[in-house]
Amino acid sequence: MDHLSVLLGARNTDLEQTGSSYGGDSNAEADETVPYAGLTWEVFDSLVLYGSYSEVFKQQTWVDRDLRPLGPTLGNSTEFGVKKSFNDERATLTVAAFGSDQDNFGEYVERNDAGIAIYESRTLESKGFEIEFAGQVFNGLNVGAGYTDVDIEDANGDTNLYSNSVVKIIRYI
Repeated sequence: MDHLSVLLGARNTDLEQTGSSYGGDSNAEADETVPYAGLTWEVFDSLVLYGSYSEVFKQQTWVDRDLRPLGPTLGNSTEFGVKKSFNDERATLTVAAFGSDQDNFGEYVERNDAGIAIYESRTLESKGFEIEFAGQVFNGLNVGAGYTDVDIEDANGDTNLYSNSVVKIIRYI
């Protein structure tokens, strides 16, 4: 059990907002605590399996067509992966799969006649994977490279507006 680690935590948001914004009532209040749990297992030297779960609570400042705050985004996120270190732990390769479900996510729709940005609530489900290498390949050469693929789907099954892939390569000499 020496190679097993558990991380438990929580984040609390306590919000009280009163007043008006753009001529509409902007009163909002929230007192929300969301948990986090993580687990790592060092299978053997230089190889670690990990997983995590967290709940999502994010207060938004966006307004709807009636100029009322959308309220918070709620949901959960998970990630599972493996990390392998190389070159006496000077470099790390990470391969991970992740997912998230979010309700009441504010999506920009348009600007109204007064020029105010209007948002609508969406339910989104995302899943993807990431491969990343970072660190010293050999003396004098550090490399950072990664690829992330994310598929995001709304409640209607539409994926065209959200899905993308990101490739990043950074080299330090």
